[in-house]
Amino acid sequence: MMTDVSSSTLSFKRRRLTANLGCSEAHDIFQASPYSSSQYCDQDDELYEFTADDYYRILNSRKMRGAEEEQQRACRSTITKTVIRVRCPDKQLEPMTFHPSEKIQSLPDRLSKEVARPFQIYTTPPKKLIRDMAQDFYSAGFVPGAIVYLSYQ
Repeated sequence: MMTDVSSSTLSFKRRRLTANLGCSEAHDIFQASPYSSSQYCDQDDELYEFTADDYYRILNSRKMRGAEEEQQRACRSTITKTVIRVRCPDKQLEPMTFHPSEKIQSLPDRLSKEVARPFQIYTTPPKKLIRDMAQDFYSAGFVPGAIVYLSYQ
């Protein structure tokens, strides 16, 4: 059974083709959709109007976000240390302890006392070089701990 493809007003939907090996019988791949008339294509404009329910839903989401931020601030004050594990190129792991409010710049300062060569530090995955040394460990996401990789330049 073949469908007339010449009429461009029909819309088609895909039907699964089940082919038997050795069978030369032709299968219909497309069949006309019963919902193809233009009466189903027109959308009602009420869908795009901003309602009171939409307003209250947005208002509640903002309240929830404020409560989450308050909880994060309370949690931030209870954390007293962060452990940064520095993985060297020779696979040695060196743990270092910092206060979460310290700047990330304190990590390369401490590492430069032990490493004589120029180096850079990054996190994975994905590999991301740490360039902003002015932010603190908490805002960088290194609390309660993180693994930082060291590579020589």
